[in-house]
Order: sequence, then C-alpha cells, then structure tokens
Amino acid sequence: GSITQMDGHRPMVSDWLRARFSETKFEFINAGIASTGSQTGAFRLGDHVLAKGRIDLLFVEFAVNDDQDARHSRRGCILGMEGIVRQLRQRQPLCDLVVTHFVNPPMLEQIQSGNTPPSIEALRAASDAASSSRPKRTRQRDGNKNMTGLRVSSNRGVRPPEPAHRAN
Repeated sequence: GSITQMDGHRPMVSDWLRARFSETKFEFINAGIASTGSQTGAFRLGDHVLAKGRIDLLFVEFAVNDDQDARHSRRGCILGMEGIVRQLRQRQPLCDLVVTHFVNPPMLEQIQSGNTPPSIEALRAASDAASSSRPKRTRQRDGNKNMTGLRVSSNRGVRPPEPAHRAN
C-alpha cells in the first residue's frame, strides 16, 4: 500500500542495506500501491514481483490496509497473507521474508491498551502457519508502549514526520 509506496521506511531500508553491504549490487522493486490489502497483494505478487527474476529478500506490510481500507475479517487477512507466503515458497523458496506491521491511530490505541489489533494477529498467524521457517520477532524498546515484533515510533499515525521515521 501507500506505506510501501511512499518515501518513508522503504528508501531508508534500501539506503541502509546499500551502506551496510557496500560491495553488493542491489536492485529494489517498489510494488506498493496505495490502499491495497493482503488479498490484492497476493494477486499481484506473481506479476509485479516474482516475475522480475530471483528475489533474495521480500518485505511485506499489510496490517494498516487490511484494517482500515479493506476491512478484512480475520479469515480475509489470513487468506491474503497465506497466498503471499505460499507463492513465495513455491516460486522462490530461497527468498527470505520480512513481515512488518505498521499501525494507524486506532491500532495504536489498541496496542497501548495491551491488545493486538486483529489484522496484525491474523497476519502473524498466517505467516507463521504458512512459512517453512519460524519468523523471528524482536522486542523493541523506545520509550513507547510496545508489543513483541512491533516498534511504535510515533503516536501520530502511519505517516510520522521525518524525525520519527528516523528514531532509533
């Protein structure tokens, strides 16, 4: 969706990878399209990403759009993410997968109340079940209330200002 499409975390991750692995030649594919959820992502993955050739690392984020735009049920979120993971494992089995979860203001409120937003819970369940290797989750500590695997760097929603994007 727009979180991937915009000039935010995606170019920062690309820049970090280039700096960290300066001897490596990278080609990045920005397949983000605003307001698309995991089911649309599953339908687009083959033509818009996997058909480009060998993929070493795939980043996926659909928590916000599955929540606010598609308003998928738990089952809908699971079907979309399972479709992505299964296609990836079938067509590019050596590709590593990073599933990230960004939040919108209502999702942030749920997290601050100690609850996992339904889209995040469903996407995690699907990626855990369909993945051939157990995903790694980390606990981030940045002074905000956090949950495992999710770093909340701003309480301003899904498009924090530049300094919040770059918070350590």
